[in-house]
Amino acid sequence: MRRHSYSFLPLVIALIASPAGAQAINGAATGLSAPAATYTFEGKTAGAQAGSEYAGITFSTNLYNDGNSYFAAVGGGRSSLANFANNACPCVSPSDIFFTSAVNGAAFMYFTNPGVSTFTALLNNTVVYSFADNVDLSGRTTPTWYGFDSSIAFDQINIVSGGSNTAFVLDNLEVGKAAVVTPEPASLVLLATGLFGVAGVVRRRRK
Repeated sequence: MRRHSYSFLPLVIALIASPAGAQAINGAATGLSAPAATYTFEGKTAGAQAGSEYAGITFSTNLYNDGNSYFAAVGGGRSSLANFANNACPCVSPSDIFFTSAVNGAAFMYFTNPGVSTFTALLNNTVVYSFADNVDLSGRTTPTWYGFDSSIAFDQINIVSGGSNTAFVLDNLEVGKAAVVTPEPASLVLLATGLFGVAGVVRRRRK
């Protein structure tokens, strides 16, 4: 009978040990493998503050539609998104992209003056993954992508831009499908406790 006492143990271990890491898209030649949606920022008024005109996405108040063709040579369009208006400083950092519902991936072409930029994914204002890269796109003729292609859920990307004036521009924002939010570690502990309790009851009844 003892061999049945811990029949729930493998399930508990699997739940607690399930990987929750995110994979950074860090200076890659491509973005998401299969984005659910792509936002090109084309047709927007240059210099206007980016608002909630995109379904499911909003932006921090320091992001503006930009009309310069930074990405035209690498597959982007005439319009993009920048942390400055009308090609004039001041540039404000950090900046944020907010998703109405949690997603499982997001990536974008990214351009800044040489310097270290930090990218952070958050869920409910809690950091789930962060990485930094020394961005220097001088003379590049291929797109450079940054973001997250992950198995976890996040609903916000925070960008801290480096380099002169902290200026940055991004384009072709790709967004993954809606994510299923997994239980928090505390919830898993409670679940594990409950399953062990059930296992104990089953053991006693079999005795």
